[in-house]
Amino acid sequence: MSGGPGYFFHPPGALSRWGVLDLGRRCAHSCRFCYYSFMAAGQKGDGGQFDALRRAPFRSTADSLAILDRLAGHGLVGCDITGGEPTLHEGLPGMVRRAAELGLAVRVITLGQFLLGRDGGHLLDRLLAAGVTDFLFSVHAASEEGFRAATGGSLGRVLAAMAALDGAGFQYGANTVVHAGNLDDLPRIAEIAAAHGVYHHNFIVFNAYHRWDTPERIAGKQAAY
Repeated sequence: MSGGPGYFFHPPGALSRWGVLDLGRRCAHSCRFCYYSFMAAGQKGDGGQFDALRRAPFRSTADSLAILDRLAGHGLVGCDITGGEPTLHEGLPGMVRRAAELGLAVRVITLGQFLLGRDGGHLLDRLLAAGVTDFLFSVHAASEEGFRAATGGSLGRVLAAMAALDGAGFQYGANTVVHAGNLDDLPRIAEIAAAHGVYHHNFIVFNAYHRWDTPERIAGKQAAY
């Protein structure tokens, strides 16, 4: 149901007109609470919690474009592009361009580490030129030290990408997995979001999925209230 130009409302009980293009589990990050990080446990070549993410394949660009065609063909209005870390996929700008050509809004879900390179031709610029309509950034800590401990990445990098979008007048979303390591940071994380162009921020309570299926395994990760 349309809610005016550029707005769509999802009637309760109706199927959503928003889809998901999952590019696969390949990821360079080390989010300690990642639900997918133990996929290869016990398999030959397993080198620890994140080995499966490093070795996982990506969906091909051709298959990804075909999925976008089908989403549009079934009357969807937009989709998330996720993974894994979708900005590692070399075909991402072409996927965003195809989605825009099909009239699909497209949101890229990312930790924001690879959008701004050291040289020119930033991936962020290419995605904006291709017609991306939204980003969902993961902001799991309020300090550089805390972010690195939680994800292996840099808070400065994601904040730089957010600032670049702020300068372009481009709004975006953010999410935070609430875990034992960032519980005291939540007010400061909210302040970071409020100081940037974040139109919606999800605070997601850590859930005991997959590997985190016993009290012993989630000890030290799940926040206590």
